[in-house]
Amino acid sequence: MLVKFIEMILPTLIAILELMGIFVVAVSSAAAFVRYLKGLVSHTNADVKFALANGLATSLEFKMAAEILKTVLVREMNELMVLGAVILLRALLSFLIHFEMKHAAFAAAASLFASAAFAEEVPTLRVAYSLSTHHEPFMAAMARGEQFKDSGVWLKPVVEKEKFDLYADGKKVARLNVIVSKNSAETNRSWCE
Repeated sequence: MLVKFIEMILPTLIAILELMGIFVVAVSSAAAFVRYLKGLVSHTNADVKFALANGLATSLEFKMAAEILKTVLVREMNELMVLGAVILLRALLSFLIHFEMKHAAFAAAASLFASAAFAEEVPTLRVAYSLSTHHEPFMAAMARGEQFKDSGVWLKPVVEKEKFDLYADGKKVARLNVIVSKNSAETNRSWCE
């Protein structure tokens, strides 16, 4: 009885998750395009690429959830292989989008650091991370900040686990306000705020 109920309700849930992913892509694309047009008119540098990548990453999370639910309905090995390939491709896309977003964020931070060298005050940056393996280098830098002085770049705690001063070549170049997030989607939202 439970199996029949699951088989009856699961296709609807999968379709809803797929539609949610499509909706997020459509809204994110439209919002990014509007932001792009505003940047053209006002001659300002709008961060369209980052906003669009964030929307795509969020939509892929919905799509991956739908694919995971599809595994319950798989009956044959051929279906499982196709489903596995789709999940692998979506995971790879998600990884590439997150990589691109991090690269863009680091490029923006580097630009701020370069301009901070000529300013009296240093910029204050919000940095979000989640307790996951790909954020371990940042967590290590926070925990053992001044041990990295010999490398030329290190973090000096101001408020334990919350605020750090970023030093490069002995000069303070930024203040980091650190935010711990639950997952990568929340981290990406924090970067966009």
